[in-house]
Amino acid sequence: MIFCAVLLAALKVLTALGASGEFSEQVAVGEEAVLEKAGRLVSAQNGRRAKWERYLGLMGLRESRPSLASVRYRLSVGRRVYSFTVYGRLFIDIRFVRDDEMADVLAVERLFREMHARSPWRGEALRDPWKEPLALCGYEDGRFASLDAPIERLVGDFNRTRPERVHELSPRLFKAFVIEESYWRGGEVSEGELKSAMSRLAAAGSRKDGAFCGWYVALQNARDADFAERVAARSSHPELFVPVRAWKEKQQ
Repeated sequence: MIFCAVLLAALKVLTALGASGEFSEQVAVGEEAVLEKAGRLVSAQNGRRAKWERYLGLMGLRESRPSLASVRYRLSVGRRVYSFTVYGRLFIDIRFVRDDEMADVLAVERLFREMHARSPWRGEALRDPWKEPLALCGYEDGRFASLDAPIERLVGDFNRTRPERVHELSPRLFKAFVIEESYWRGGEVSEGELKSAMSRLAAAGSRKDGAFCGWYVALQNARDADFAERVAARSSHPELFVPVRAWKEKQQ
């Protein structure tokens, strides 16, 4: 049994979800330490997130978690399993990683990218959320991915026909807004609902005299300052997961 454990620990195995086969390599000198640190880090951030969620629960609030739909690869070493996203990032909630732990995150992500470059999936480019107009980290599941085409079309139509006083609307900002509004409801968002949301947001940014105050003010008027901050942060940093937050009993 000890001999088998040593053999397992000596190999790192990469698999791609939804693809057949696996790719394995010997664990190189120094990699075991990187992987062990990453394992402790994942456990630590899970514990911190659990404490944060308990605190929110006492306040009567709930928060979304990153979608598992973003996970594409799994790296196994012995009994340890590390999940990596379509962006080549370790699947963790970075909010619960301390600054002094970031070097360990970067080290294991670098190890993954090097292995990916030698694997059968090396032709499968890792996605870059900055190069995709509507990519938002943590919201890759089907019901939000399906919004991309109608949002691009509707926002494009809006920007072509908007009054001169109204600022151009960013498709990414609008998607971040729709996610915040519809997340807990579940189900698909219809095109009619998208049009209605766009009209409400534009109206929220307009004063009685017809002047337009900007989209950030529109977000504040649509709900409140915290709502506006989350939507703006999600839109401005598509590479980071920004959760949806709401009252447990829909006290919005």
